[in-house]
Order: sequence, then C-alpha cells, then structure tokens
Amino acid sequence: MALEIEIKARIASPDSVRTTLHSQFGEGVFIQRKDQYFRRSQDPFDYIRLREENEKTIITLKDKKISQGIEENLEIQFCVDNKQAFTEFLEKLDFFPTYSKEKTVQAFYDRQRNLAFELVHIPPLGWFIEIETVIDEQQQSTDNAHSLVKQALLDLGLEEKDIESRPYKALLEEAEKNS
Repeated sequence: MALEIEIKARIASPDSVRTTLHSQFGEGVFIQRKDQYFRRSQDPFDYIRLREENEKTIITLKDKKISQGIEENLEIQFCVDNKQAFTEFLEKLDFFPTYSKEKTVQAFYDRQRNLAFELVHIPPLGWFIEIETVIDEQQQSTDNAHSLVKQALLDLGLEEKDIESRPYKALLEEAEKNS
C-alpha cells in the first residue's frame, strides 16, 4: 500500500525558496485549492477532506500519524462528479463540516528522487514548504523516506527548528484566538 511521507516547515523568505526550486526544477505549477473538512468525532485525525482543485472535487480519507515532525499518511483518494450530493451523503453518515481553508500552491517535482515540493500560502498563516514522497510501505523503509524529506528541507537552507508538526487546523485555530 502507498504511504505518503511529508514534512512541512514555515518559511520566512518564500522568494528565496521559490528561486532555489525554480533553478532546480523549472517553473512549477500553480494550483488553487479549497478544502472543506468533515468529521464525526473530535479526534483530529478522524476526518474526510473534500478538496476543490482545477475544477475537480477530490475526496480524501487519511490514516495519519506524526513522528518527529514528519507525517505518515495512508490515503484513500477519489474524485466525485457531484459535490453537493457527496456532502449530503456525508451528513447522512453523521459527518459534519468543521472548517475550511484555502491554499495557493506552487508545486515543483524532483522526479529523480521522487519528491514533490509545494510552496504554500495559507491566509492568515503565511508561507510554508511541504515536501513529500510516496513509498510502498511493504518494500521501502519509512526511515529512508524520513531522511529523504528532511534532507531535502535542509538542502533548501531551512533548519529543523522551522519544521511545523501541527496540522493547519490547529494553526488556524491559534491564529483566530490571537486575532
């Protein structure tokens, strides 16, 4: 089964990171994402995400764990044609909408190392870099994947102290409290 290994870090200088990524991987792809989260319980990892991206509606269920600031996600993901019908379906299963966020993304790909880099802006949180790789957990070591994404972060000139292990939801709640 495919396992997504992802590290996220705050960045103070998005232009510097963008320049580095652009010089290594080309222009990148711009993506606008709108995410709506639904859950049945207060467990922060018990949710279904409905994402609108490039005129598609993508549904994601994650089995997530965080280890040393790095996420490990087993994902089930598929597209639906009718967002409204799927939302009603979720509500019939006692899932309720909890929060939403919008992300502006510039994505870059390192095909040699099987890495995706996403330069992410989330109002009002600011700028982040997300670096991920996908492995077959039965054939590859998660330790190697952890090392790969962490080294890619360091190669961008960032430090371990920049790693953000909290989910965006927690960061958005904190920003709302402080405003």
